[in-house]
Amino acid sequence: MARTAEVKRDARIGEAEARADSQIKEAIAEEERLAARLVNDIEIAKAQRDFELKKAAYDQEVQAKVRVVLWERVNDLIFIYFIRQSRNFRFARRFYGWELSLFLVEIVFKFFLLLLLK
Repeated sequence: MARTAEVKRDARIGEAEARADSQIKEAIAEEERLAARLVNDIEIAKAQRDFELKKAAYDQEVQAKVRVVLWERVNDLIFIYFIRQSRNFRFARRFYGWELSLFLVEIVFKFFLLLLLK
């Protein structure tokens, strides 16, 4: 009977050791999984940051081009307006000189630009 008890005891010890080894391996695997997840999350965050930076730069570039186009369009509209109002333009040129009349054109132009960009 003593031999059977030894075998049973050794079997329980073996099972406990196997269970402990299994739990250790499981913990190591879980730790590696979390480390890999953390690395992936970091890479995703970096990619998101890079995307946002590139998008912001692109948006700024687009806005700059839009402003240039609007500026040119407003300039054209002002020119057309003053051509239509040539009598007033000739009046301003005759009494105030070219510099002031061009200054007035620039002021009106900036006013229209402010209205368009709001």
